[in-house]
Amino acid sequence: MRWIVLSLALLAPLVVDAAEPGATELQRARAHFEAGSGLYQLGRYDEATREFSAGYALSHRPQFALNIGQCYRMLGRYEDARDMIRRFLDEAPADAPERASATALLGEVEQQIRRVAAERRPPATARVEPAAPALTTTAPPPAETRRSHRGVWIALGVTGAVLVGAALTIGLVAAFPTETVPTTGLGTVRFGR
Repeated sequence: MRWIVLSLALLAPLVVDAAEPGATELQRARAHFEAGSGLYQLGRYDEATREFSAGYALSHRPQFALNIGQCYRMLGRYEDARDMIRRFLDEAPADAPERASATALLGEVEQQIRRVAAERRPPATARVEPAAPALTTTAPPPAETRRSHRGVWIALGVTGAVLVGAALTIGLVAAFPTETVPTTGLGTVRFGR
C-alpha cells in the first residue's frame, strides 16, 4: 500500500495546464492511476493492473511499472512482478526516491520465486526397491483458499454509514433554518468571577 501512496506523490505532477502539449494524455494517465489506486486498495489487483497499464501506455512514467509489479506480487505472479520492478529500475532516474525500496522489493520477489520453485521441485530421494508391492493411495487435492474480503465490506459499511449521516445532517440543516432553532432560557454561565 505504501508503494501506491509513494507513486501517488510522484505522479502528482501529471496534473498540468491544458495548454501544455500532451496534457490530455497526462490527464487521462492520472485518471487511470487514481482508478488503479482505488482498485488496489479494494484488493482488486487484476483490475488495478489494467488501470495502471493503461496509464503507463499513456505517460510512460516508470512509477506505473512499479505499481503494476506490486499488483502482480499481490496476485502471486512473482515472475511478472520481478519483470515490472526491473523495468522500473531500468527506466527510473538514478535519484528516484523509491529506487532503494524497489531494489529491496525486487530482492523479496526473487526470494518468493525461489521459494515457489523449491516447493514445486520434488524432493530428491534414494530409490529403494520394495520387497512387496506397495499399497498406494492418492491424497485429495488441497482445498482452494479464498481471500477474505472482510476488510472491504467493513470499509464499505463505514463509508455508507458516513454518507447516510452526512445526508441526514444536510437534510436537517436544510429543513430547520437557523431562525427556528429553539433556545433555552437557562441564561449564560460566566466563569472566572
